[in-house]
Amino acid sequence: MLDWINWKEVVEKMPYAFAYHEIITDKEGNPVDYRFLDANKGFEEATGLKLSKILGKTLLEVLPKTEKSWIESYGEVALKGKTIQGENYSAALSRHYRYNAFSPEKGKFVVMFVDITEVVKLKEEAEKANAKISLILDTSPALIWQTNNKGEGVFFNKAWEDFTGLKAKDCLGGKWSKVIFGDDEPLVHDKYYEAVKNHEAFDVVHRIHHAFGGYRWVRTKAKPYIEDGVMIGFLGTVIDINEEVEAKNEVQEQMVKIGKRNEDLEKMNQLMVDRELKMVDLKRTIETLKTK
Repeated sequence: MLDWINWKEVVEKMPYAFAYHEIITDKEGNPVDYRFLDANKGFEEATGLKLSKILGKTLLEVLPKTEKSWIESYGEVALKGKTIQGENYSAALSRHYRYNAFSPEKGKFVVMFVDITEVVKLKEEAEKANAKISLILDTSPALIWQTNNKGEGVFFNKAWEDFTGLKAKDCLGGKWSKVIFGDDEPLVHDKYYEAVKNHEAFDVVHRIHHAFGGYRWVRTKAKPYIEDGVMIGFLGTVIDINEEVEAKNEVQEQMVKIGKRNEDLEKMNQLMVDRELKMVDLKRTIETLKTK
């Protein structure tokens, strides 16, 4: 039905590389090399090899340092009729490829592939960037957390685990709230879910349970993060301010004590004044009696 198609033209216009090969075996029938029989212009672009210089030659004649894994894989295709696909790196060409290979007849195989070197590099760069970000997050002394737009926890850094004594996985979803000190839960929940509803930042001082027991005062701050105009969730930090709060409370307690002491002194002064006035009145009375 497709006899009218000019397959050579189709192959030349393919958006990927195409190559037709013949496998070469040793006396025992093991694949040891393969010969380039035909290829399209996409092959030249993907490999940097000119067809005029490689057709009729073997792989090891053209690229003698090629890894044996390529020959072995394509040998399975040409000799056993397997169809394979995957990704691999060619050290000889310093490029990464995604490929599909099949055998149209025994001893021959076709490979269609694309150069994904730039994609792999971008992926590696992204992984390195993510690794740096993860390192920063995990070495930060601040407790860093992230929630989705429903208020469910999706990320907690190592400082969070160390401080609360809970693994990040045990705080996912809505389970993060269990670290909040009971009396402070209503305050924190009201502040947080109001911020979620209004897509606004929030800042609240409260207490959370500590890994070593008891609780500590912290300050939780967070802002919504938005992508393409849509709020994805919240990114926040928790800072330990226990010493600051306790120092402030101690100052307030001292001020109360000083105030009470001043009140007591004022009362004592008043008593002494009243006593002096009574003594003056008594002296006057005595003097009056003496003159009579």
